[in-house]
Amino acid sequence: MPGPQQRIVIHAGFHKTGTSTAQAVLRKNRAILRAETAMILPFGLKSVRSAARGFSTWRDPSALARAAIRFGCRVQEMKLKPARKLLVTSEELSGHMPGRGDLADYSAAPELMRAYAEALEQLFGKRLWLSFVFSLRGAEEWLKSAHGEHVKSSRMVLDFDSFRQRYSGASDLPAIVAAIREAVAPHEVRETWLEDTAARRLGPAGPLLDAIGLSDARRAALGPVAPVNRALPEAVLCELLAINRSRRSDADARAAKRALLSALSDQTRTR
Repeated sequence: MPGPQQRIVIHAGFHKTGTSTAQAVLRKNRAILRAETAMILPFGLKSVRSAARGFSTWRDPSALARAAIRFGCRVQEMKLKPARKLLVTSEELSGHMPGRGDLADYSAAPELMRAYAEALEQLFGKRLWLSFVFSLRGAEEWLKSAHGEHVKSSRMVLDFDSFRQRYSGASDLPAIVAAIREAVAPHEVRETWLEDTAARRLGPAGPLLDAIGLSDARRAALGPVAPVNRALPEAVLCELLAINRSRRSDADARAAKRALLSALSDQTRTR
């Protein structure tokens, strides 16, 4: 007879759907959550994220194997006691965000999720109770947010209209979730919309706590956080885009962007 169920929830994205805010809630309340749920946050998944990003870019089977092996080893390092819950969260478990170079969509995600599921099946066998949670967002808003993030963090030179035309297929997040559901069957796959969590006290972290089955008493003790990594003003995005399009070196461009964002942060604090 199998022992007690090993309940594991994997929150693997998607980028720009409130994941940073959800993770901030978990970090803030880690001491309270620890009594009931073990967690692995993005910082604790560096090697897995690196392999997942590599696979999403190159589709090299060896990178997929590395992602699975590293994920299994990381979970094993937790030395979970029987029946102790585990929540794992990082949007980069699904690979790079589309729009990076030639990466057009999240089509690597189903293979990555299947690889993680197989790693856990090997560790826990029939005791495994596995649920995947994916946060989604309306297509137009997702494209705007993804474009803004690329403009801020890379040398993205496309304006929004050009970005939308080139990467519009990436915004069909429900289609990717459907492919993931098929790839990881019979394990559970949940989807939640950022627009639906805005009014919840714990914002986009709420559905993760639902999936892990956090007790009402523990949930009531958790504190909310303000939304993290919000969209930049349009004027600032235009300035960042101009820097990206300039002939500055990458190092000089990064310095100019840091200065611009630092000035914006100072202005926000003094208001």
